[in-house]
Amino acid sequence: MIPHFLYVALFNARSVCNKLPELYRLLYHESQDVILITETWLNINFPDNLLDPESRYHIFAVIVTTSVVVVCVFFYLIAN
Repeated sequence: MIPHFLYVALFNARSVCNKLPELYRLLYHESQDVILITETWLNINFPDNLLDPESRYHIFAVIVTTSVVVVCVFFYLIAN
């Protein structure tokens, strides 16, 4: 059995909306299993398909007020 390491990245975005190219590089070119994004400054109306246009990740959001997303967690989808 080949050992597999869990590759995790932490991205302090300070507004991910204006950093989508950096996010896409991290998602699609860095081979991360889990990505945590802090200080997203997203609101609940921001669609997941803009965060992950290729639908490779499960996205979970932590909302601390009624409308502000503070942390997003991306889990890579493993193809069977």
